[in-house]
Amino acid sequence: MLTVLETLGSDNGSMVRGKTIQIAYNSEAFSCYFSTRGKNRPAMIVLHAWWGLNDFLRNFCDRLASEGFSTMAPDLYGGCTASMIEQAENLRSKLDRKEAFRKINATLDYLLSEKQLLRGKMGAIGFSLGGHFAFDRNTVTLRSITGNLTLRLQSQSKAQGATLAPVGT
Repeated sequence: MLTVLETLGSDNGSMVRGKTIQIAYNSEAFSCYFSTRGKNRPAMIVLHAWWGLNDFLRNFCDRLASEGFSTMAPDLYGGCTASMIEQAENLRSKLDRKEAFRKINATLDYLLSEKQLLRGKMGAIGFSLGGHFAFDRNTVTLRSITGNLTLRLQSQSKAQGATLAPVGT
């Protein structure tokens, strides 16, 4: 597995800029956007909206990293993004949910394998489509991470820990 944990910024308050990395799984690879200020940081997985892994989401990850988190956003669409509703609907309709969950789990496994992350501190943020994945009944169970615990799909699982779900109308 590719290890890319490095300091991408400094603790002087400057904005962190992440980079796209490849995560290997099942003899394949997929892209994730990774942003961190360095070692011993709590980890945050960020799941994109139906627009895809676009500039808004990368900037959001960088903002979180600037505040002290290590963030990783898996690209569930394989590099495609949308700027119009019709395009987003098309991308969402072609999305293989099982494959998306495999990518999310591989991203979580990668974060767990990084020895330099702050153990016991992990969370998730999902926008729109990503929020749906976070709350789906077949989604991952996020727990306080310690030791060698791995996260897998849990059928009929319930989210554990605090949940904030702002919904716009």
